[in-house]
Amino acid sequence: MKLISVEEIKGCKDSGTIEAVFQELDPAGKGIMTETRTVTVHVGSNLRIIDYGITVYPVAPTLKFGDTKEGTFGIRLATSMTEDSAKGGRTVNAKEAVIAKNIWGKRSEWVDYDGSVDGKTVGVAIFDTPSNPRYPTYWHTRAYGLDAANPFSLHDFLHNQSHDGDTVVECGRPVHFQYRVVIHDGDTLSADIPGLYKEYVAEKK
Repeated sequence: MKLISVEEIKGCKDSGTIEAVFQELDPAGKGIMTETRTVTVHVGSNLRIIDYGITVYPVAPTLKFGDTKEGTFGIRLATSMTEDSAKGGRTVNAKEAVIAKNIWGKRSEWVDYDGSVDGKTVGVAIFDTPSNPRYPTYWHTRAYGLDAANPFSLHDFLHNQSHDGDTVVECGRPVHFQYRVVIHDGDTLSADIPGLYKEYVAEKK
């Protein structure tokens, strides 16, 4: 990947936005797609919100995202927050499934991962967006602190090799992905993650 241009940098009292264009290269160094990323950070009293948009423009006639569980939009949590830590973090999804092994490979509108940092309970939620491909997305969530929204992997998540999660994007028909990350105090319930998600969806209508 290489940076092509920075299209916008702006900020105000409670938010800031960066928009940049990148080119993705194959192993020979040939461009296969361009990618515009728009990141807006909002600051609140008990929340930090990151809106992350990605628009992909193929260079060749078609571009294929292959079926793999490794991806797509993910975060890694502090070790002390993880379910594997001595203090025992916790993951919850919109379907009220709890702990990573019950969330991995399942579809959900959001997943929240909370745990302890410096003796304080905090959490990070990822929100899927109704306009995204294969909404609500599948999740690659692990007890060691990985949480990733992944619309592409079907044969692993469904435990069936006959299911194909390959996604083909045609030149001239870009695909857009939009996610919201909510960094919050407290656990899922005290931060009202379900309520925040409803507000987010209402914003997108």
